[in-house]
Amino acid sequence: MFRKDRCDVRPGKGGGVLLYVSNELSCAAVDTLKQIYGSSQSNRLKCVQTVRTVDVFLSRLHPLTKDADIIDCVNDVKEDLHVQNVACNQLLSRYADLYSSVHVAIQVDASDFAKAIDLFMSAQSWPYGVFVRRYFKPKDGGE
Repeated sequence: MFRKDRCDVRPGKGGGVLLYVSNELSCAAVDTLKQIYGSSQSNRLKCVQTVRTVDVFLSRLHPLTKDADIIDCVNDVKEDLHVQNVACNQLLSRYADLYSSVHVAIQVDASDFAKAIDLFMSAQSWPYGVFVRRYFKPKDGGE
């Protein structure tokens, strides 16, 4: 519970309210403006389809694994998730004759992003022995 002498309520941008809460060391602003998304089906206005990308790093794959095999695997485990696109980028492996590594970019609806991360980062989604991690693009922009 906030003490009254340590709180200050001020109008925020867009009609919201900013609640300033202070302690002995600092003062923090908490925005109480809630986001609202339309749900009416009878309106002629269209919204923009927002897409997010789940980037997955796969390694310890057989060297002869094709991109089509990985795309088929993604399509098999996606359940009711609406996948827009799947792109595979072969990465350089230290021992290319022993294993291959792939960056898989899976585009999903923004509303399903958290569900997609949970789904594609679970052990049950990938074959036995495949090493799976989130893929983070290099800071220099290269692959």
